[in-house]
Amino acid sequence: MTSHLLDIDSRFLAFYGNDEFSHYNMINNHLIEPEPGFHNVLQTINESSKVLILCDPPFSAVMSILRESLERLRSTMATSFTSLMLILPYFTLKHLNQNARHAKLTMLDYRIDYCNHKKLSKASFVRIFTDLPPAHVKPHKSWQSLYS
Repeated sequence: MTSHLLDIDSRFLAFYGNDEFSHYNMINNHLIEPEPGFHNVLQTINESSKVLILCDPPFSAVMSILRESLERLRSTMATSFTSLMLILPYFTLKHLNQNARHAKLTMLDYRIDYCNHKKLSKASFVRIFTDLPPAHVKPHKSWQSLYS
């Protein structure tokens, strides 16, 4: 499985090389410092490739702009098997699906806790939203007993 991190925080360059990380603004779908890494990933994607865009955006982002930017990113992929997963507060679902031109997102029954965050470490209101069928999203084997 190939992965490539796109993030606004350039400090990730200290941990990841250009083949694993690109300095990226997801709100306007802009590669800040275009380097060959992300373009190389795009070239490896073909029509039969399956791509998952996993996004943990700032909660203050305007959802309609974020969704449009993600759809533009999705359109750069040379495959029709591109799915989205977003990690956001549960109350953003209405805004995510408002004026959506593509598949509506559904909220999964998994709560996201942030271990290094004071307010979001327990009883978090953060969930996963996806355009994948919920039955296709299963927890890791070691956690399945918690969700059956």
